[in-house]
Amino acid sequence: MQNQNPVYRILDANFNRLREALRVVEEYFRFVAENEAACVSLKRMRHDLSGMEQAAGQDALIKNRDTENDCLASESRPEEMLRADAASVLRANFKRAQEACRVIEEYAKTAGKNGLEISRAAKEMRFSLYAMEKAETKSNNNNNMEGTRPNAADYGGHPAPAGPALPNLLMRSEY
Repeated sequence: MQNQNPVYRILDANFNRLREALRVVEEYFRFVAENEAACVSLKRMRHDLSGMEQAAGQDALIKNRDTENDCLASESRPEEMLRADAASVLRANFKRAQEACRVIEEYAKTAGKNGLEISRAAKEMRFSLYAMEKAETKSNNNNNMEGTRPNAADYGGHPAPAGPALPNLLMRSEY
């Protein structure tokens, strides 16, 4: 594909990767952990991600998408094909989301007028994901105790994690 901006290809791939990983994590909290507070937080993260994509320019992202020529698009690593249980799926997707946030954080800095705001929002989301992962690990370790189910405060107090970094770019609504 001619006239491509590789930064927009990178951002597009990682916005998609992040959205997919957040959805997998959300499904774990919805159906395995049955944790409404975590589900609401993850849903808000996905909505905030949409705001980041809008700020980057959705047309530019799609225009620069080139999955047909992505040398790794059809490859799967052997470790991706085997998961021991739902908790291992959760762990893998927390890592996937955190890594995608970091890539967005770094490359957005070079992506034009809204790049720094996108970068800040991705960083904030990444740290919210770290807190959520820690809270769930703590909860799983205390599984035999009554009343140890994590709540929104356990997720770093971030029921709507990425909002503040994009005040002028996101139009928030109640989810």
